[in-house]
Amino acid sequence: MRSYLLIAISFFTLALMSCKKEGCMDSQAVNYNVDANENDGSCTYQSKTSFWFNQNTSGWLSVTYSVTSLSVYMDDILVGTMDPTDWKVGPDCGVDNFTVTNDHGSLPTKSWAYEVRDQNGTLQFSGSVTNIANDCKNIQLVW
Repeated sequence: MRSYLLIAISFFTLALMSCKKEGCMDSQAVNYNVDANENDGSCTYQSKTSFWFNQNTSGWLSVTYSVTSLSVYMDDILVGTMDPTDWKVGPDCGVDNFTVTNDHGSLPTKSWAYEVRDQNGTLQFSGSVTNIANDCKNIQLVW
């Protein structure tokens, strides 16, 4: 009787350990599951885009054109504002520069159109950026 119980417990333990554990198996995804042994298609991704401009561009914006505020749009969605007098010496993704976290959904690589408009809605900068999951792209705003 005791040996049947031991066999039953062993069989039950083995069955539990060999169960499929579904989840995201891509280590680049936000929701990566290290315990998953079957990909369930649930992976989601993010990246960052960092915008900056140098002292020369800052001077043109704030002094020459009297720009007091810059609104940043990605795919026509306002993602934040920048101070035109807050110039930087170079890229520093996510440190001091204006940095946006981009949600990719289920795509490991995604592209966005960006626009930077002044307080009057006048387009000052525009372009596009393609980001890879977990990457950070630096964009210097120049004329």
